[in-house]
Amino acid sequence: MTVALPKLHRSVLTAILEAVHAIFGGQAHAEQVVDEALRHQPKWGARDRRLFAHSVYELVRWWRLEAWRAGVPESMAMGESLSPEACARIWSAWWSHQGFTLPPFPEIPAAANPAPTAAPPPAVAASVPDWLYDLGAAASGAAWPSLMTALNQPADVFLRTNPLRGSHDQARAALAADGIITEPGPDPARHPLTLRLTQRRSLATTAAARNGLFEVQDAGSQEIAPFLNPQPGELIIDSCAGSGGKSLHLAALMKNQGRLIAMDIHPWKLAALEKRAVRVNAVSIRGLTEGEIVPLARFCSAHGFHLRFIEFMPLDAEAGWSEPQVLSGREVRAILEREVGPLVAVPPHDPGQPAVDYRWAAGAGRVGFIDPVTQPFCDRCDRLRLTADGQFRNCL
Repeated sequence: MTVALPKLHRSVLTAILEAVHAIFGGQAHAEQVVDEALRHQPKWGARDRRLFAHSVYELVRWWRLEAWRAGVPESMAMGESLSPEACARIWSAWWSHQGFTLPPFPEIPAAANPAPTAAPPPAVAASVPDWLYDLGAAASGAAWPSLMTALNQPADVFLRTNPLRGSHDQARAALAADGIITEPGPDPARHPLTLRLTQRRSLATTAAARNGLFEVQDAGSQEIAPFLNPQPGELIIDSCAGSGGKSLHLAALMKNQGRLIAMDIHPWKLAALEKRAVRVNAVSIRGLTEGEIVPLARFCSAHGFHLRFIEFMPLDAEAGWSEPQVLSGREVRAILEREVGPLVAVPPHDPGQPAVDYRWAAGAGRVGFIDPVTQPFCDRCDRLRLTADGQFRNCL
């Protein structure tokens, strides 16, 4: 018996099919594909967004099994051989298996393939490669089937708050304002920056994401950077950077002071890291960061990024600030115009914004300067900060 699921819009289905084709046909990262698709659909409501994300992740989890149910040979279910038509057949098998009626859209077959009468092989039923299933069975014995079942459950989503942009409580409050509830990680003593989502949700469009208050990073991965104990001013090489979770964690613990070289064998992962790193502003410190100003500006201009230089501010509880270390925005701007090219002032979109923005006269991207020490902007700043314990602060 099938039941109708109302309001499966064709645009949502089209996005689902395009997403799984990118993931299995183009080897794209599922989370990046989902986030990018949601960013391009700002008019979708919460229900459509949840349906899209849930469908893609479940298809990723059960792709091998659903391809078997759909009668799509494994050689045609991955890589360049994967066609949009095969994606539609696999989706139809999964959708029908949930008990839903197939929608009358032209890209969808009128009826799903008849369900196979034979039981799928164990590795297919678990939707994992044969070699992995055999390896697990040899290592775990009789416990393997139950362990495999547990491994196929949706994983928790963990976040790492970014102390360079706000406190742990500020990140939780900002996410809660967008209806996203979090709780501390499994062991706050070992994971002081960790939050766990109580419900899987897309985070790309939240104010907390736009303001760089957190990064998505597995709780286990969050143990690596503190174990290394990075210090400001050090040179650190992350030779297996991936899309940047560890690298950005190291940068936060170094307080953006020092050099961090991220390396990976997959260019697309480093491309993702470049986009994530844009949210990390550059603190200008005399005697430490002068050599990074020009390379960083050239890199951001080449990629069309918006770079901001922030003067070293006396806001640290550890009393590590000293006025001779302040490298002024005026000096940084002079370095950029001398070494990179002329800058053209951009009118502010908000009279109270803390940054003064410029664009390159020849080139992409923008450069902003936040100069609270040499050019205080308190007289025109209209920002207030509400702390997690209900107090107002008149300085960010």
